[in-house]
Amino acid sequence: MRGLIGVDIGGSGIKAGVVDSRRGILIGERVRVDTPQPASPEAVVKATAELVAGLGPDSGPIGIGVPGAIVGGRVMTAANIDPGWVGVHAEALFAEEIGRACVVLNDADAGGVAEVRYGAGRGVKGVILFLTLGTGIGAAVFVNGILVPNMELGHIEIRGKDAELRASAGARDRKGLSFAEWAPLLNEYLNRV
Repeated sequence: MRGLIGVDIGGSGIKAGVVDSRRGILIGERVRVDTPQPASPEAVVKATAELVAGLGPDSGPIGIGVPGAIVGGRVMTAANIDPGWVGVHAEALFAEEIGRACVVLNDADAGGVAEVRYGAGRGVKGVILFLTLGTGIGAAVFVNGILVPNMELGHIEIRGKDAELRASAGARDRKGLSFAEWAPLLNEYLNRV
């Protein structure tokens, strides 16, 4: 069994855990800290390094999902983190602070890759749409198991507003909506997609 560390940088929390890379399951407990506010690169990298410091193993790369478009380890957009991330070479910044190689990709892409490799999308042909509902809405699209990177379908316009301002779990929390009140907003988003 080979354990690797996976990290999810979210708009409200940074989550990490050791993952069995053969089976795609957590080994032990997931750990979490609040995302620093503001979520500047320096603050998030420091919080991430502190979070993973206690997680073994001490070798192998760390996979980090960031809420933004990622090209060659560099953050190109910043959806639910500080705009200071735009243009930052996140892989290098995380690796320097943590002291280990890091691989950085869009957070929804990371979740989608895991689902296509280990979950319901495994072996599925055709188009798969993987959505995350958190502070924002993340999207990953696969065609015959191949990722189309950096889809940002949470930012499509619905009735003059960014979709994730209406239909994300964060929007539900901010507005104090019950699931029954939130469902039509999410359904409207899903119909638009």
